[in-house]
Amino acid sequence: MGYSQDQLEALVAWASGECSPEQHREMERALREDSSLRKIADQLVELVEAMQAHELPRPGLADRLANLFTTEPSAAQNWAAAWLESSTRIVATLVHRPQGALAGYRAATTATQYCFASELGRVDVVITLGATLSDQAIIKGQFSSHDIPAEQVHLMTPDHCHLATTPIDGRGNFSMPADPGRYALVLDVAGAALDCAIIVPQP
Repeated sequence: MGYSQDQLEALVAWASGECSPEQHREMERALREDSSLRKIADQLVELVEAMQAHELPRPGLADRLANLFTTEPSAAQNWAAAWLESSTRIVATLVHRPQGALAGYRAATTATQYCFASELGRVDVVITLGATLSDQAIIKGQFSSHDIPAEQVHLMTPDHCHLATTPIDGRGNFSMPADPGRYALVLDVAGAALDCAIIVPQP
């Protein structure tokens, strides 16, 4: 069974005693109902206790838990993969190229603009960079169409592994944070996947 990142983080907080009484009760209830989650919880508790006692956990335990947290697909990832598989994928055409954004991902200004065109509509994107290397950039965009609504936008890796999802409001606007790198910005437009390739440059 796949668990979301939020579920796994809540489990870590429970195992380390860093959750509220209400969160503790909710996790205890979830563990009673899910035997697979209980097995993970038992291993997490063992690892936390070993770390608190400055001891080494039994061989392989830490590696197995690390592998779980880095490879277990979230519900959102599973859904996004299934959606892409069943949707009509349309690659948007870049009609306005960003200035100074490609050389080593470094930007000459603090904002980078993209404009994409497609049979479904137009996508305008502005990427505002963080003030320092530790600050995330903000991707703001607008989908414009005469009669086709866009429901949400997915931030993905270039090979379409899901990273994040945010809704698109009634005026076609959306906003989401991102680290520097190459991405596929994929809009859900009436069930079709409108694919826009972008680069978030370094500050």
